[in-house]
Amino acid sequence: MKENMKYLVNQNNFRILNVKRNMKENWKYNSKYDCEISDKGNARNTKTKKVFAAKENRMYLRNHKGKLHRMVAETFIDNPFNKPEVNHKDGNKHNNSVENLEWVTRKENENHKILLELHNAQKLNYKLAKQIRDEYIPRKVSTYTLAKKYNVSQTTINNIIQNKTFNHAVCIIYNP
Repeated sequence: MKENMKYLVNQNNFRILNVKRNMKENWKYNSKYDCEISDKGNARNTKTKKVFAAKENRMYLRNHKGKLHRMVAETFIDNPFNKPEVNHKDGNKHNNSVENLEWVTRKENENHKILLELHNAQKLNYKLAKQIRDEYIPRKVSTYTLAKKYNVSQTTINNIIQNKTFNHAVCIIYNP
C-alpha cells in the first residue's frame, strides 16, 4: 500500500497525504441511511446499485440521505471516544475518502482549520484583534467602520470586541 501513497506539499509546507484514486472502491451497508457507502465517499442504492447524485450544500457534498463525509465516517471509522465532528485532513471538503477523514472534537477541528489557514478569522491575528479592541470606541468608531477597515464582517468585529474570538493564545507548532 505504501507504493500507492505519496505526499504533496501545499503553500504552507504542510505534508498532505495523496492516495491514488484508481484503487478499488469498497462498499458497506449502513442501516442508519439504508444504503451502501463506499470508502471513496460515494453512496448508492442497495438494490439497484445506482450511485446517488451528490450536490454541494454549504461547501459539503451531500445527497438526499445526508452529508457524505459523515456517512463515510460513521460507516468505516471507529469512534471509541465518541467525538462529535468529522474532519477533512487535507482541508478539501469534497474529498470524502475514508483516508482523508477522522473523528475530532470541536476544538480539534477549529485548531486544524487554523493550522491549514482555512478559517475566515485568519484574515486577522491576535495582534490585529488587540488593535481592533483598542480602536473600538462605542458611538465614535463603529463596528461597521472597523469591519470595512479590516475587510471582515461586523459579526467578526463584534466577536472580537466581546472576547468570543481571539481571547486566548492558541499555540500550534509544526515541524516539517
